[in-house]
Amino acid sequence: SRLFHTRARRELIPGWQSTALNPPSTLIQKALEIYLPGDGGWLAEKRLYYSETASILRESLDEIGIPSAKPGGGFYLFCRVSHLLNAMGLENSLEFCRRLAKKAGIGTWPGEDFGLPGWLRISFGRIDPESQKSVVGEIERRLQMFINRAAERS
Repeated sequence: SRLFHTRARRELIPGWQSTALNPPSTLIQKALEIYLPGDGGWLAEKRLYYSETASILRESLDEIGIPSAKPGGGFYLFCRVSHLLNAMGLENSLEFCRRLAKKAGIGTWPGEDFGLPGWLRISFGRIDPESQKSVVGEIERRLQMFINRAAERS
């Protein structure tokens, strides 16, 4: 049992998180567009769904004071958290992402890795259509609680 938990922590969990937080590269996405001729509307349907999910998530984040950049495609948003870094006494978005994962269970990626200090990237590519609104609502609830707790400590 202990061996499994050690292996899971070292090998399985990082593999899962990598696919959850890092959707396929633009090159892979473009190859799929070429490979799926006559997709019967599947690709258009997916684009519409991701665009709709991005809008719902952006509105939700805006409501709790986390502005985001409108994506030009893909399944992720870049969100500005520099004002929260200052309020929480954090030096960078990597510290914010680590604390957010530990305290709220939300995995994000630091903006510094993309040349955007004070920002983070959140993926919405794994949100199923059946649970879209409930998952976005849960993200909003957890983020709000995280921000509120940080404000109480300040």
